[in-house]
Parts: sequence; C-alpha cells; structure tokens
Amino acid sequence: MSAPTDSLFFADALGELTQHLDQARNSVVCAAVGAYGRAWFDALLSCKRRGVEVTLVLEPPAPGAQGLAWERLSALGARVHWLERHTLQTPVCVVDATVVISGDFPSLGLVLEPQFKGLLVQADAGLAQACEDGILQLLPSESAPDDGADHTQAFPETDLAPYNGPDRRGRSALQWQLLLLQAHALALDADMAEMHRQIKAFDREQDASIGALLREFLDAKRRYFQQLHAQAASAGTQTQAQQAQDDFDRYTASQDAIASAPVLPRLAPEEQRDMKLLYRKLAMRCHPDRVDEGVKSSAQALFQRLQNSYETNDLASMRRLQTEILEGPWLDGAADPAAPAPTGRDTGAQALAALQDRLARQHQAREQIVRSPTWRTLSSQSNWSLWFEQQASFLQADLQRYTDALHKPSPETSA
Repeated sequence: MSAPTDSLFFADALGELTQHLDQARNSVVCAAVGAYGRAWFDALLSCKRRGVEVTLVLEPPAPGAQGLAWERLSALGARVHWLERHTLQTPVCVVDATVVISGDFPSLGLVLEPQFKGLLVQADAGLAQACEDGILQLLPSESAPDDGADHTQAFPETDLAPYNGPDRRGRSALQWQLLLLQAHALALDADMAEMHRQIKAFDREQDASIGALLREFLDAKRRYFQQLHAQAASAGTQTQAQQAQDDFDRYTASQDAIASAPVLPRLAPEEQRDMKLLYRKLAMRCHPDRVDEGVKSSAQALFQRLQNSYETNDLASMRRLQTEILEGPWLDGAADPAAPAPTGRDTGAQALAALQDRLARQHQAREQIVRSPTWRTLSSQSNWSLWFEQQASFLQADLQRYTDALHKPSPETSA
C-alpha cells in the first residue's frame, strides 16, 4: 500500500466532512459510536436523497444520550445496522471507496467543543477498501454482501496484518481500526510539528519587527515597579516588581534563543507540500513507538532530528535523513513497517492500549500549544505585519507612560 495522502482538520473539520459527503457519488459506508450531531446526520440524509448508497454500522448510544432519528435514513433506503457488542475503537466514514474520514465525530458540530480532537481525511484507495470491508465484516452474517468476494482478506499489506484463528471477526475488526488510530497519531505528530514551525517563524518576525521596542518597554516596566517597591515596600509592590522582573528575564532569554537560532529558509508552496509528505513518510519508519525495543534509542535520535529539520524548514536536511532512515544500519533488528505484526489477542490489545495512550498524550500536548499566548495570537492574526504595527503603537504609548512615571519626582523628593 502506498503512503496515504492525509490531512488533519480542526477548526474547519465540519466543512471538510460535509464537503466530502456532498461530493459522494456512489457510496458512503460508516461505522459510528455513540451520539452524533445533527450536521453529520443531515449530510447523510442529503447523500441518500441524491441516490448515494448509504450503509451505517452503529453502536447503540450510551443510556440517556440524545439519539438521532436513524429510521429516517432507513425509510429512504439506507442500510442501518446496530451492533450487539462493543467492537469499534474509532468512528469512520468511507466515501466512494477512495476517501477515509476518521476521528472525533461525537464532538463535531457547528460550534466545536474545546476538547475536539480533529478529523483525519485520507485519500487512499487501498486503505478505503480495507476499512469498507472491515466495516461490512461487522454486519450480521445475513446482512453481509453476497457478491462472492472474500471480504475477510481485503486488508492492505501493512504492519497491522489481519489476525487468524478463532474469533476472527472481532480480531479483524481491530486491525483496520488500529490502522486508523496509527495514522491519526502520525498526523498529530506532523500537525504539532507544523504548529511549532509556525511559532518559531512568528517569534522571529516579531523579534525583527518590534523586539527592541518590546524589550525597552519591559525594561521600563521592570524599573518602574522596582522604584515603586522601593518607595512603598509592601507585599503587593514586591509581587508586582518580581513579576515585571520575571517577564523581562523570560523575554530576554527568548530573544537570545532567537538570535542564536539559524535563520529559517523560505520555502515555496510546493516545497512545503513535499516537506510535509516526506515528514510523514519518514516518521512512519523511525517513530520510537513503531520499532523494536533494541533500537528505540536510535529511532528516538533520528525522530528528533527529523522533527527539528521539519520545524526549521530544512528540507535539504530532511532529504539527507531520508537515506539514513530508510537505508541506515540502525534498521538491523528494527521492526519492518511492511511486515505483519504478531497475531495474538494480547498483542492486539497491547497495540490498541499503546496507541490510545499515545493519542491521549498527543492531544494533551496539542492543547497546551493551542492555549499558549503565542499560538492564540498568530492563529487569530492573518496579517502579521499589520499586527506588529499595531503592537508597536501600543508599546510606544505604554513605554512613554512608564518613562514619565520613572522621571516623576517621588512625594518625599517634592516635599
């Protein structure tokens, strides 16, 4: 199977999902868990009204959860099936057997919840076929498609090959879902690396535009509160003086780090696209969670170098790493991403637990980035130059205010 072309969506997730469903021409096959929003349900209704074949495999919602009128879809001819036991680890929609959409469907709506974990869209026919066949395997035997095809052997050649042996349906159901969770984890790595890259670019442009002025302002503020504390000597002024000193020290340290960092090269749009695809390809080979224990330290070192090259726009370095990652001697004893995984039940459960733990840590790390002041600023400002000009005006006014206060005679002096 070729490497999937994928994109992870957050703020624009609902629009992306409805766009793909609106463009569906032949079939939509979904496996879903729990309660879902009206927008997704309405998009499926629209598909069926246009003559698209819609198949839904649903787990019953939790007791007390608000349900949707699935019988409306059934009345239009959609195939709606309810599972008797919990077998789904991630919701997924397969559109026209070519596009796979997975992720946080339960939180999807016109207003996204703060904990929304994103939707992953993968344009990969091999993966789409694996997921569609995997979903159809979940149907009761009398509901399975009677087309003569062997739907139990449709998984692509990946590191998560189908299980054999007893309880094949339950084990196979885990396989294609592990593929999706694994792809989501890799996409999150790339997404956070891109966020770090943007933060570094923003910090450098800010330093070049208003860095000197901001430092002068923080210094004047620091000296003002030190003077105020020297005059009043109260617990409140001490706290203010310490906070102003800490702000100045942190900014000075960040300026020094920016000054010592290499200048980020500017990449053309096609180079940025190539860089993202290359990052995901190489991350699949050297991520520490995907290799044997004996080479985890080597993989970790390579992965960190890969992330640093990506975050600093160093496409040339990434291309050099490509040879080292794909052909280097460190691969001796490493897990081959193209080889089947062990097929035991415990191994599958362990792989699932490890992926779920990894995803939880990733979402927590991403949330910390999203809540950071720098990210809140750069993500809300489309024109950085204009924002820097506005901030310069504000800083000039505040600097003048603190400068005037510093030179204002104290009550003791005037007396």
